[in-house]
Order: sequence, then structure tokens, then C-alpha cells
Amino acid sequence: MVTATRAVRGPQKAWDWLARAGSIARTMGSYALARRPEGVTNGLRAFRSLGREISSSLRGGAGERVCPICGWTGPRFAPAYYFDRYHDDIRCYGCGSTDRCRLLALYVGRDLACFFAARRRRVLDIGPMRYSRAFFPADADYVSFDLRPGVAMVQGDLRAAPFPDGSFDVWLCFHVLDLIPDDGAAMRELFRILAPGGIGLLDHAMNWDGPTEEYGAPRRDDNNHIRRYGRDLLDRLAAIGFDVDVVDVETVLDAPTRERHGVQPRRFLLCRRPEADAAP
Repeated sequence: MVTATRAVRGPQKAWDWLARAGSIARTMGSYALARRPEGVTNGLRAFRSLGREISSSLRGGAGERVCPICGWTGPRFAPAYYFDRYHDDIRCYGCGSTDRCRLLALYVGRDLACFFAARRRRVLDIGPMRYSRAFFPADADYVSFDLRPGVAMVQGDLRAAPFPDGSFDVWLCFHVLDLIPDDGAAMRELFRILAPGGIGLLDHAMNWDGPTEEYGAPRRDDNNHIRRYGRDLLDRLAAIGFDVDVVDVETVLDAPTRERHGVQPRRFLLCRRPEADAAP
């Protein structure tokens, strides 16, 4: 389902290392100017991680990590870090994908293989990433959609999506609803444009043990999100008409697979529109 491309080699790889080092240096500089010494420290940790990647590549050793999206292999993935936190083994040196994206590529290719094999599927990618087309089969009828101009194939507002009822068999909506003020309108549109029997893949940073927290305004310390969803999100989606399942990575992927592809423990939502359902 996911076509892996050959990992970057030779001079191009050297340029990629230089670009990565430059990015780390610029980020460290911005943290230094902002008087965030912990951010500078995290930058130094990122440089050490990059050094391990370069050393392993030059030695030609077997890679312990494999990206299912681009085919990159190496000892560990790059870290994802901010001034106040650091997460090792997250971002692919080849394509830039994070562990949640690699999880999605694996899930679509393995767990949804039969669904996609049944017939050509219509896919809507909401808030697309530069590599997210590769999550889906090459013969899928793929459309990307975003509020920002020039980012996707179709520009528009998810609260009034410019698509007829039941237009898609699958939609992907990762870290989008927590940026939308009227998320209820967006959820109803997600239901409307999904065909009966269709599947929605939904993910956010969530508090699984408490209710949704509305911030009232974008929070810089939470990636400018305006809310942190809680477990009540499942009830809201069910009230609209979705059948909602929680997909736990520790259930769908065994430990060796998670380690090989650098996938951290996490959960996302699988939203199905019932087969016999009609548009409200």
C-alpha cells in the first residue's frame, strides 16, 4: 500500500545533513535570543543525535530504524524538540515524517488493506502534509483540502466544505479540529461528506482521562491550538452519527514493529459512517 522510495544517498544526503544542522543552529539561536537556555541545551542534544546518524551512515552499518514512507534507514530517527521539552527518535531524517505519520502509513497499508482492495476509494486529506499522499494506494482518487491558499488541491473552510454529500470513502483529519473555533460545524461536515460505510481517521493531542479544555484563544505552548480534547470527544462524534473506535498502537502493532519504525505509544480515532445511514 505504501511505496517506499530509496533513501537519499551520496551528495544529496550530505546536503540534507547540512540543512538539518543549519536548522538546528537557527533554532538554537532563536532560543538563545529569547533567553531560553533549556532550548539551547535541547539543540545540543539534537546535534548529538545528528552526529550519530552521520557516523552510522558513513560506516555503512545496518539501520535499526526504517521509515515506511520514504525508505530511510539509520540508527535512530531525529528528535523533535522545543524550548521546554525534548522527544528522541521521532522525526525521519529522510522525509521529515513523525511517528504518528509512520503509524498512519502502517495502519492504512496493513489494517485497511482489504478496504482499499475492494474497489477504488475516494480519499480526502484535510490539512495535508507533503508526504501524506504516500499513505494511500496509488490508484486512490485522492483530493487534498486546506483553508490556506496554495497548500492543497482544493481551498476551503471545513465548516462549510465545498463537496456534495457522501463524496468520500475515506477522510484523514489529523490535528485540524483543535484549531477551528466552531468545531461542531466541522464535525457535522465530516459526517456529511463521508459516504455510508466510509471511514474517517481522526487524531489530536488528547486528555484521555478528563473532559475537553477550551482555551478561549490559541495557546503558544500548545502549538496554537484553541482546545485540548478530552474523552467527551467520542460522545460528541457518536451524537452526530459516527460509530467511533479507539485505535491503540500497542494493540495493532507488535513491539518489534513499533521499535523498527520508531512509533511511540499513542491512540487515534476511527470514525465510521454506518452503511445504511442517510444524510441528515
